Amino acid sequence: MNQKLKNQHIHLALHNEQACDFLNSSNLYFDWVITSAFYAALHYVSAVIFPVSFDLEGETETAPDVGTYREFIGSRENKHRLMTDLVYRNCRGIGYSYRALLDLSYAARYETGCHARFYSDKARRYMAAIKAYCVDASDPFNVQVKIPEDRLQAN
Repeated sequence: MNQKLKNQHIHLALHNEQACDFLNSSNLYFDWVITSAFYAALHYVSAVIFPVSFDLEGETETAPDVGTYREFIGSRENKHRLMTDLVYRNCRGIGYSYRALLDLSYAARYETGCHARFYSDKARRYMAAIKAYCVDASDPFNVQVKIPEDRLQAN
């Protein structure tokens, strides 16, 4: 288990979450609230998933990130789609929240219909559910990554 990599993801997640909170308090940039909530969630789940080990043609390979994973498996799939698949496989119970937050983030960046508090509040709830799954929030000054039991046995 690479604790340094996991801690880097947690710190990036917290940084994005702080930006999300700051933007949310402005009551102006709801699209960026959604986008920063998504990127916080991306780093929270990355802290749980990576490095990921998998079987490839009888060999065990390990990827430190989704880009490397994509290269190893020879996929042309969008990295966000691959990451969503990894979340569904490795983070049971939050796949729907992650996928919904990804969809909101796409809509916030490329469509005009979700630049309102209703959508940013929804995004923040999804992010909170993802964070609760991934991080022990009871000790915010000494962040420890929770690894689900089924992942502990896989590593």
